[in-house]
Amino acid sequence: MQAILVSKSDYWLLGDILQERWVHWFIAIGGVLFDLLITPMLLWKRTRIWAFGIAIFFHLFNSVIFQVGIFPFMGIALCIFFFPPEAIHTVFIPKRPAIHQSNIYPIHKPLVWGLIVWVLVQAGVPSRHWLYDSHVQWTEEGHRLSWRMMLRSKSGYVNFKVFDPESGKTEFVDKSKYLTSKQQRMIASRPDMCWQFVQKLKEEYAEQGKPNVEIYAIGKVGINGRTEQALFDPERNLAEVAWHPFRKSDWLLPLDVTE
Repeated sequence: MQAILVSKSDYWLLGDILQERWVHWFIAIGGVLFDLLITPMLLWKRTRIWAFGIAIFFHLFNSVIFQVGIFPFMGIALCIFFFPPEAIHTVFIPKRPAIHQSNIYPIHKPLVWGLIVWVLVQAGVPSRHWLYDSHVQWTEEGHRLSWRMMLRSKSGYVNFKVFDPESGKTEFVDKSKYLTSKQQRMIASRPDMCWQFVQKLKEEYAEQGKPNVEIYAIGKVGINGRTEQALFDPERNLAEVAWHPFRKSDWLLPLDVTE
């Protein structure tokens, strides 16, 4: 938490406050309480309006401070399902005649089994990182589509060395010709994005008549305030490795927890 908020020190009005220790605890404990209580509060009529107001503040705070993409706005929008249809109709479309649904449809067994499978998938996919003998926050293996939001802050750099065995020449890639500043930061610490960029480079060099180039990723990454370490094996030719979404990647170096 502290490592994440240090980067927010230049925020207008909030920058200095976000560096206070009590604020870190408030955000951490408040987030846990929100996750535990927001659903019961939205389900209970007496606390629904208050819960909706808290949800709006919580999600907008996350959007401004942590910049987590579309998720906060989706969270606010989904709160609408906790309100009765009559209330939604009155607030948003008061002039349109209400539609009264009187038919009750039976629940069929195929639907029940479909929901069971769906729940199992939703529980299994986020838990798949336990299948890897690696630090999920470091290697990102099993991180995608999992319940691991805001658990790690990573920064670093990576450069790409290209060696052409036919000519014997070596060159370093100018990443700014391909990527924005944000994309350059992402590929430095996200192995799947790094691998995708290498494949793009491989295709481009092949189009230039150099189909056998070797591409090496050289850089270091720091996670949650730790000393920067090498994430990608600088001796592995990433142009020849395949991406396995459900298997450990041997070109990723383990995290040295003593650093």
